[in-house]
Amino acid sequence: MHETPNPLHARIARQIAEREAALSPLRACALATESTSARSRILLTVALLDQELAGWKIVAARIEQAAMLEPRTHRAIRMPVLR
Repeated sequence: MHETPNPLHARIARQIAEREAALSPLRACALATESTSARSRILLTVALLDQELAGWKIVAARIEQAAMLEPRTHRAIRMPVLR
């Protein structure tokens, strides 16, 4: 998939916002759960999703930096397909 940085950055930013919004109810559910094992499983899942989200934030920052530093005639950036 080849895309220029601006649409790609916008799409990644939208997906980051959606994932952040999805993590909030998971955290609330973990805090409300009475079972220690269920709470630890939910918190582990949230931690893994937070790590993935942090990785996408790094990708978005690199794309933004590349768009600012490269000339307008930059080549398209090759990115993996987002889930």
